[in-house]
Order: sequence, then C-alpha cells, then structure tokens
Amino acid sequence: MESVVPSDKGNYTCVMENQYGSINHTHQLDVVAMAPQWAHPEKMEKKLHAVPASRTMKFRCQASGNPNPTLKWYKNGREFKRDHRIGGFKVRDHVWTIIMESVVPSDKGNYTCVVENQYGSINHTYQLDVVERSPHRPILQAGLPANRTTVVGSDVEFECKVFSVPQPHIQWLKHIEVNGSRVGSDGLPYVRVLKVGASSYHSSCQYKLLF
Repeated sequence: MESVVPSDKGNYTCVMENQYGSINHTHQLDVVAMAPQWAHPEKMEKKLHAVPASRTMKFRCQASGNPNPTLKWYKNGREFKRDHRIGGFKVRDHVWTIIMESVVPSDKGNYTCVVENQYGSINHTYQLDVVERSPHRPILQAGLPANRTTVVGSDVEFECKVFSVPQPHIQWLKHIEVNGSRVGSDGLPYVRVLKVGASSYHSSCQYKLLF
C-alpha cells in the first residue's frame, strides 16, 4: 500500500488455503493523521532575496504531512499562474520548488507558498527584489587586494572582488623599472602584464606568485 491515508486504517486479513484446509492471519493498520509541517525551517529563514536582473530565482517550501499536502504559490496575495508572468515559471512538486528564469523588475513582490491538507495549513512568504542592471565603472571591494609581506621561498596570493556591469576585463600588472625609471615620458608607470581574464557580474579574481 502506497501513500496510505487515515481511511485506510483497519484490520487486514490474509487467507491461505489449498485442498487440505486454510489458515488466516489478521493485521491491524493504524494510520496517524498529521497536519503539514516544514521539513527544513532553518533553510527558510532568509526571507528577502535581492538579485540582479536576468538571474534564475528559486524558492523552496519543503513540507511533510499525512495525507500528503498540496502546494500552491501566490504572488502578492493572488494565486500565481504561469500566464501571469512573461516566460512563465516551473514548479518542481517533488522538491517543493518554484523556478523563475531570467527575472526582471516586474517580478518584484511577495511570493507565498501555501501547504495544506485536510488537517491543517501552513504558509511562508519570500520577498523578491530585482535590481535592474545599469552600466557603471567597476567597483572593487574595499581593502582588496591587500598588501602582503612574506619571506623568500613562500607562495603569495592576491585577491580582488569586483562588481561590474557590463562584464569586466581583468588584468594583473606588475610595476617594473626600465633604464632605472618606473615612469615613462608620458607620465605613466612601466608595467608588465601578469594575468589577463574576463569575469562575471559579481566575481572574485586571484593571482598567485610562486617564488
């Protein structure tokens, strides 16, 4: 018996017989009804989610109950249907998750999951804020990269964290001397390119020196 419900409780008798006689045995089944409850409430503590536009957003409301509860999603108090959003959304019932791809500012709002069966109902609300991307110069996290002091023979690693729209182009440069001077006739420092790469919207870049 799969997915038993309270109405399944009772006595079940198996009867075995042949031409010489029969025997039987009775089993009692008791089914405990249970109102819905969250499976992992600690994973639902973060209610406000602020993400950049075009990000894929997932909200999860995993629960248990007997009989198995149903799950519905609401946006700003109104039942959320696929035709309410350009591009629709996906619902993964087996993992209690709603998925919205490539979010846009119009997706901002309160998303409430309602989980219920005949013995009770629970709900949880997530708040989504979509930050529209606007071009700006790259922003480095304060304090990075940090100065390093080390001994000969050890490894050194520098790290920077950058926030940028559009996608940044990252270079690591080493200041050098040319003919005893660190600055050229144009007033710019002499440098040597150590590492070049592209990065994403919000990323980390590292450079390791091996002596």
